[in-house]
Amino acid sequence: MSPQEHEESRADPAFSPTGATYSASETGALFQSIPVGEYKSISVLSGVLAHTAALIEHLGIKGLQWVLQTLSTAVLTIGECYEGTVHLLTNDRFVLLFGAPVAQEDHAY
Repeated sequence: MSPQEHEESRADPAFSPTGATYSASETGALFQSIPVGEYKSISVLSGVLAHTAALIEHLGIKGLQWVLQTLSTAVLTIGECYEGTVHLLTNDRFVLLFGAPVAQEDHAY
């Protein structure tokens, strides 16, 4: 698939990664068959600190440690401020979820 075809397929709401295509009526019927209340929309914020090797050369190890600590603090603060859930927080990567239900201790299984 050429880059142009890839971009066109991404813009097509009836595009399927498996190669199958669906008409507008079939797509509408698919979404109408999903039970209301079964799914909840969430927002995902993710990021990766790029060019860490160049940062080490420019800032040194201590400088990179400071950048990573600052990044971690910012991610945790944003998650707390906007009631998000930190899904992943590693050295140079993070994923925050907003709007996802959080299990509580007293919830039934």
